[in-house]
This record gives sequence, structure tokens and C-alpha cells, in this order.
Amino acid sequence: MPGLDKRHYLPNPEDRKIPERFHPIYKGGTINKKEFDRIEDLLQEITCDVTNGIPFSDIMIKLKQGGHYENQPKPVSYQTAERYLDAVKSRLSLDRNRDIEQVKDALYSQYLNLYRESMENGNHMLAKQVLDSLVKLYGIDKPTAPQTAIQVNDGKVEIRFGLNSEDKISDS
Repeated sequence: MPGLDKRHYLPNPEDRKIPERFHPIYKGGTINKKEFDRIEDLLQEITCDVTNGIPFSDIMIKLKQGGHYENQPKPVSYQTAERYLDAVKSRLSLDRNRDIEQVKDALYSQYLNLYRESMENGNHMLAKQVLDSLVKLYGIDKPTAPQTAIQVNDGKVEIRFGLNSEDKISDS
């Protein structure tokens, strides 16, 4: 059995469609529009399960047993189930990257409004906190971990955590 059509891996649903007058035979195997759409619907059901938090192992069991999904009347092999899950993972990872950018844009506008209001009200501490949050949001200022150094001299072990004398260590 040939692998899944490459269009099943695409994140945008519009790119995954095939034309109505799709020729039933193409390079890499034989498939018709009805079979393509059936697999597409099955992948959509699996995507729904993944986004609802069902573990991949449970989905794999469902696929191998068959009959759990509307568009899967019979069990599939382990390799086919793996291909289905790979296609779903590919879709979700690309969608996630696009969604992160949308969330960043939305947060950016909310932070700007909060910054503007805090400056108008004279709350400079809040304005600074908003700017710090924006810096973290866009990854401009990566947090740095303190440098740890361990030295052993004459049976004496010395550990330095890279903290200055001004840095405070809290027990919480």
C-alpha cells in the first residue's frame, strides 16, 4: 500500500482538497476522490481526538481495532495507523506555529493598551512591568542562567553559583 497523499499533511484545509474531476490514477499509487475524502474525514476525527487530549497510544489502539471512527469501518495495520498519526501531528505542529503568532499579535495590542493606560494614570511601575512582559513575549531578552563552577583544591570543595554579592537568595 502506498503512503498517504502528501496533501493530507498540509496544515491548511483548503490546500488538502482535490478537484471534483480528479483522475483516479496518479503517480505513487491509485486513489480516487471518494477514498481521499474518506481518509481526510478520518484524519479530521483523529485530530479532534488529539485536541481533546486522548493519548496517541489510545488512538493507535482504536485504529488497529477498527469501527471506533465513522470513516474507518475495518481495522488498519500498525504502519497505516502510524502514517495517520504522523499526518495529524504534522497538521497540528504547523497550525500551532501559526496560532502562536496570532496570540502574540493579540497580546501585543493588549499590552500596548495597558501600557498607554498606566502611563496616563501615572503608574510607572505597571508600565515598566508591561514593557518587561513585552520583552519576554518577543524573546528579546533571553533569561540567563547563573554559571555554576565547582572547584576541588586540597580536599576542599568549592561551589560557585555565579551570583554576585548584591543578588539575594530566597528560601521560597
